[in-house]
Amino acid sequence: DQDSYTLNLKSGETILSTTTGSAIEAGVQRVDTLKWTPAQAGNYALQAEIVLESDENPNNNLSEVLNVEVQESGFAIEIGHGMDESYLPVAFNDAEYAGQILYTMQELSYTQGDIVGLSYEGSFKDTLRPHVTVWMGETDSITFVWNSEASGQDMFDVSFMTKVFDGEWLLPKGENQRVDLDLDNVFSYSGTKNLVVYFYTENEEIYEWEAKIGTFYGVSALGRVRGVLTSGEGLNPENPGSGNFQASIPNTVFRMENLEEQAYTLTFNVTDMEGNAIDDAVVNLAGTTYPAGQYVFEDLKPGDYDWTVSKGEAVANGTVTLVQDTEVDAVLQDLSELNGASGYFYETFEGCADNTRPIGWA
Repeated sequence: DQDSYTLNLKSGETILSTTTGSAIEAGVQRVDTLKWTPAQAGNYALQAEIVLESDENPNNNLSEVLNVEVQESGFAIEIGHGMDESYLPVAFNDAEYAGQILYTMQELSYTQGDIVGLSYEGSFKDTLRPHVTVWMGETDSITFVWNSEASGQDMFDVSFMTKVFDGEWLLPKGENQRVDLDLDNVFSYSGTKNLVVYFYTENEEIYEWEAKIGTFYGVSALGRVRGVLTSGEGLNPENPGSGNFQASIPNTVFRMENLEEQAYTLTFNVTDMEGNAIDDAVVNLAGTTYPAGQYVFEDLKPGDYDWTVSKGEAVANGTVTLVQDTEVDAVLQDLSELNGASGYFYETFEGCADNTRPIGWA
């Protein structure tokens, strides 16, 4: 039996935390908690140690090593883990470059807080020091608008953006490495709109495309234009005009601080096809079915929620994006009244062969 011993949490010879053990009988196992708050980031090899008075076998008093990496305070959102070559956010084969990337609020997990830095992945054959100016802004747009006259996508001007960095960006020589950009000014992101990140680059030295002096890595964005690039001397950085869409957008890490937990209320207004209120329908929200008549849901995190409201054969369903207190009008339609045993609506057109559509129908 033991009633006098000490438990230590150690890293090497440094004691990080200690507590006095309570009485324990021989052959009994117990779990004790040692609390430790790291003072700085770094790698730690942690071990638990028991110290006994008059210990007859002190060689078995240490646990196995637990390796722990403590990161800088804050929060990180990672977008993309691809190895496609990307010419965003920065390219090096012209004197000036303007590149814009559009990130959706879904990708950013509707996170509200201060963006304090950006990180990218790339390979650089030499140490590069481009001068970059970076803006950020929020928008309801989900893509860049095609400009038929310019045969390109219209880039955003900076009228709604905030300048967050202006200076030299050090890109050290090396392969497959992470490069960080600490912002001069934090950007307070609401989490309720999409985010534009705009890099304007000035290169003192110009390299040929074939040299691939510097390459960023990213993921394919084909079919979803979210990155636009334009180049040449005399660009107006505050209104860069139209550019060419990029097939890949860079792997990006948003480093954030001062996160704010958001919670919203979702309310269903349930009626039949004639507009009569229904007070005893059943709501299934995000896979969970609730008691009949429960139409108000509080303390929901921001995000996309699939929903179904039903009463008997009458059903309504959809998806709601929750970024504020929201009301959904659910109009129940009786599926039994629709043609076809499977619940689908069918219509027959005279003069059309089987499995064909009238002219002009898609």
